[in-house]
Amino acid sequence: MIRRSSLWVGVCVCLLVAGGVGAGEGPTAPSVDGSARTISKDFVVKASPLYPVLNSGLNTILKDRSPFERARELGYKTRADQIQVVLVTAEGSAAEVKEWLVQSGATGVMAAGNLVEAFVSFDLLESIGVDERVLFVRKPLYYQPGPEPEPSFMVKAGSYQTQGVAAMNAAAWQSAGFDGEGLKVAIIDMGFEGYPGLLGSDLPVNSRVFYADFSGDGMENSPHGTACAEIIHDIVPDADQMHLYVAATDVQVAEAISTARTQGIDVISISLGTLVWGPGDGTGVIANAINSFTSAGGLVSVSAGNFRVGHWQGAWSDPEANGFLNYSGDVEVNYLTTDGSSLFEVDADEEISVQLVWNQWSAPATDLDLFLYKWNTGTEQWDQVASSEDLQNGGSGQLPIEYVSFTTTEAGYYGAVVKRYSGPTSIEIELLIRPELPLRAYVANGSVSVPGDTASAISVAALDATSPYNLEWYSSRGPTNGPGGSLSGGSVKPDISGYANVSTAAYGPRSGGESFAGTSAACPHVAGAAALVWSAHPSWTNSQVRSYLQNNAKDMGASGKDNDYGYGRLYLGSPPASCSYTLSPTSQSFSSGGGSGSFSVSASSGCSWNATTSQGWIHITGGSGNGTVSFTVDARLNSSDRGGSIKVADKTFTITQSGASSCTYSISPSSRSHSASGGSATVSVTCAGGCSWGASSNTSWISVTSGLNGSGNGTVSYSVGSNSSSSSRTGTITIAGKTFTVSQSASGGSSSSGDNTYYAVIAHTTGSNDSVWKSSLSACNVSDASASVVLTYHYGSNNRVVRNAVISPYGLAEWTDAPVDLFNVGGKSSGVVTIESDAQLLVAVRTFNSSVDGTFGQSLPGVSSSVSMTSSQFGIISPVRRTFQFRTNIGVINTGNKSCTVTVLFGDTEGWVIGDPITFSLAPGEWKQTNEALKKAGIGRADAAVALVQLNTAGAEVWAYGTVIDNSSGDPTALGVAIFD
Repeated sequence: MIRRSSLWVGVCVCLLVAGGVGAGEGPTAPSVDGSARTISKDFVVKASPLYPVLNSGLNTILKDRSPFERARELGYKTRADQIQVVLVTAEGSAAEVKEWLVQSGATGVMAAGNLVEAFVSFDLLESIGVDERVLFVRKPLYYQPGPEPEPSFMVKAGSYQTQGVAAMNAAAWQSAGFDGEGLKVAIIDMGFEGYPGLLGSDLPVNSRVFYADFSGDGMENSPHGTACAEIIHDIVPDADQMHLYVAATDVQVAEAISTARTQGIDVISISLGTLVWGPGDGTGVIANAINSFTSAGGLVSVSAGNFRVGHWQGAWSDPEANGFLNYSGDVEVNYLTTDGSSLFEVDADEEISVQLVWNQWSAPATDLDLFLYKWNTGTEQWDQVASSEDLQNGGSGQLPIEYVSFTTTEAGYYGAVVKRYSGPTSIEIELLIRPELPLRAYVANGSVSVPGDTASAISVAALDATSPYNLEWYSSRGPTNGPGGSLSGGSVKPDISGYANVSTAAYGPRSGGESFAGTSAACPHVAGAAALVWSAHPSWTNSQVRSYLQNNAKDMGASGKDNDYGYGRLYLGSPPASCSYTLSPTSQSFSSGGGSGSFSVSASSGCSWNATTSQGWIHITGGSGNGTVSFTVDARLNSSDRGGSIKVADKTFTITQSGASSCTYSISPSSRSHSASGGSATVSVTCAGGCSWGASSNTSWISVTSGLNGSGNGTVSYSVGSNSSSSSRTGTITIAGKTFTVSQSASGGSSSSGDNTYYAVIAHTTGSNDSVWKSSLSACNVSDASASVVLTYHYGSNNRVVRNAVISPYGLAEWTDAPVDLFNVGGKSSGVVTIESDAQLLVAVRTFNSSVDGTFGQSLPGVSSSVSMTSSQFGIISPVRRTFQFRTNIGVINTGNKSCTVTVLFGDTEGWVIGDPITFSLAPGEWKQTNEALKKAGIGRADAAVALVQLNTAGAEVWAYGTVIDNSSGDPTALGVAIFD
């Protein structure tokens, strides 16, 4: 992203220098000396660190009396009593270290290659400092964005479209019927501010949007990612899914890419880039993740960077032998300018980020230090205001990196100084400051940022979105670095040029002067174009899609691919010939027992297709690229009829199925345990009435080998695969609506996994004295794989909102006011959230109110059928009360798939029933709460009482709770039901 203003319009002409040192070669600005003679600084000798494995910053923090305050001063992120760090682990130790960190109480733990990122306590940090599995511990490499304009969500949603649609001829493809259908796209960015308000207009409808926060800082830190997502939606409005992933470090970006791969994403857009994330030679943790993703068949578009004039590179030069780097001539302070010579005055309270790297990525033996200086107009010398002085002495895990992030306290002139502390001088260096400002000495060549250097990614330069499509003055120029960060031997980058200065709802219209600019805007245009081409050619490989984009680009600059434009301006050409499809037959009906079927597809010559269905009870068994679609239909156990469909291109094949007759089923046994080596077994099914039934597993390691469908009494056979994991696991087979539970021990240990559907009660509603009750909802992924989560809010008489999320391994998603923040439901509402996940979650809800003295409220766990009560059991809620000071509410959730009734009786301290029973009638998944339950039961007073919960419907499952409320404060105490056989 680049800020656009009238200042830079006038500067552009002199900054489009193709290579070498740019306009910064001009004379030193009057009254400011750029030599080290005017530097005011006493350089200290670096002491041997107490913990050699920890970088100098962490050693400093551990010695400080106020470590948290010191950590934040040095740019570390903190959370509760923890600090975020990156561990460089010994080869093959990352997984073991990651598990140890989790068990030791670390949070936000994720790994990429040999790097493990986590929030750890200071006590744990000291233990890490002496762990032989850890080579080095350092600060995470945070992405440092340039300045951004203010977001403009006052724009009417849906009223703006990127000018890139017309420039690339995407509208013609959309008119021909190609709009991204069948494709999944992901945007990895630093934030998606305002995205909930754009769902269904400038962004897809909420059921097609998934999201995950790998940074832990929340989804809405910046509108930057929102604008990127808008552009892609403008180009492929009917893409099947859009995933929004927040990431702020190299490890987080790599984790997001890995998650995208597991989620079946086709195209990723990454409008992030920096100098410190790798050697710039196409290697590093992000490059490895991109290479894995593209090797699996995906395509990645990456911004080339906005660093053409904010970048310097060259060999070490110190003709005065004073230890300071000479950038050009006698310039030892590389300061910010307006045009390469005239000073630029940075305002107060502005962030300046300075990054320094050099070509010793395997073992940095040269110790360089980086300083930020401010010109003192009174003394006419440079005063140091910030520094980065890590130790580089060839130790394992060290990096040839120094970077400063400084917020100015007063307006003034600022510049960067590099000093060699020790080590060889035969090094090559790169420096980067604010991307939108020319340095006193800048070098346009080699300014492509990481991960724009990755060979398998499409690196994107920026053009103005209207004719004559001029190259933007800031757009980074290739080539990439050579092996190990060398400034020679690299390859041509970028690969193609996309569009900048476009209208979005996030930033406003192009005509307003604060449109979405930068290679950040150009990148999603290429990602969207790739998805558009792929939707027209679904049988193509990612290489074919990439070749099409490059071959159809409008060549600009030097003939052929060059380091400014790549292959040229993104242009799609004419869409392929329109395809027509015919299905025969177009529908089929099935009995409740299910079955199989097929239909033929006739297509125009050269037109490819895929068959898809959104109904889980319809299974396509064949039909991609041939003339026949075959499928199976599960047995229907419910008495109601149902309908579904299979879609082929723009044609729909309709499937109807009749409901089952009223039948009673039982299975024996209801559960079985297996050893880690697996095995096979059978389950007997007894049916009174000869009705048909089916069996299905909820997990891939349990396979139903016979008895998928049956009628009357029968047997279901199944097999269990071996468990190589260190964790035990649990799965289920659903047979005629009954649940058979399979548990399996671990290899060398055991733990339990849970059901994949959870129920949580939430609310946003008013209380007494104009107070507001809110519910925070949290879901912790307690597995080592990413969790795909579907959250459905059922509220009011018949309202439902669906949201999707991806939670990283051992990660946590939390919404502080879930009805509003997560589901975007305004006004008062209360209801139940059903949460479906493909990994085990720990779900919790806190419903709370606010007062002048703080918050008060209650917490309830998310529950599933594994902890629910059946009709053969009874539940106790104790103690409940009704007095002048206390009142009691009773709530019940139907956690099964069968309608039911529940009776609640109250008993006194002697065990005698008091009052009248209360009855709840519940549909599957429904929640109901009776306020002042003892009063409703006709009980005048009960200082202490017991609530007895009875489920009256066989085959159903429920969970219940009580809330005892202190009338004087309104503070509730939650009591979960205790279940007994």
